[in-house]
Amino acid sequence: MKFNVAVIAIMGLMPFAGWAPAQATIVGFDSGITEGYDGEGFVPNGYAGLNWNSFVAVNATPYVAAYGYMNGITYGVVSAPAVAIGVTSSSSFSSSAAFSLVNLYMTAVWNNGLNVNIDGYLNGNLVDNYVATLDGTAPLLITLDWGDVDNVVFTPSGGTNAGFGNSGVQFAIDNVTIGTPFDAPEPLTLSIFSAGFGGIAFIRRKRKNAA
Repeated sequence: MKFNVAVIAIMGLMPFAGWAPAQATIVGFDSGITEGYDGEGFVPNGYAGLNWNSFVAVNATPYVAAYGYMNGITYGVVSAPAVAIGVTSSSSFSSSAAFSLVNLYMTAVWNNGLNVNIDGYLNGNLVDNYVATLDGTAPLLITLDWGDVDNVVFTPSGGTNAGFGNSGVQFAIDNVTIGTPFDAPEPLTLSIFSAGFGGIAFIRRKRKNAA
């Protein structure tokens, strides 16, 4: 009976929650792109329904064979064989319609301790921000849960040479999870849920004392 009371209380609060999970798509860079580097293989506009600026798709396997060393391009692969590299001081992807950005994997190509400022815009207004600190030896899962953006801008800076034979602020991304827009939980929503669970605890204590 106590379980039923808890379930009813939680269900009663659900209409006030105000958010729903997005229908998510994982964007990799392993097919449908002419892969390359140094000006070739730019991720084309329209890929995965997005417009891309200054991202190059690189197949990690021939990259090692061509250049003879490992770096964040090869270490950054999550779904083989390719990643997308932000090759300028500002890279972005956008859409004419709003979307959600749930998470993505990121790796520094050359510098450990690379800082990448990630800005989320909606209708030209800055609505979200996150600063990721990346190394070049393994991909880092960045969970954002941004519910409503139409432009995401990446600005890398800093870091120290990781010993890969070069240096620079380039970074790799892979397995970008995007979806339909959704509303993130607001503080009021969280307060409502806290109040609900507090009420459940009060009911349980009252019944215990009555027994």
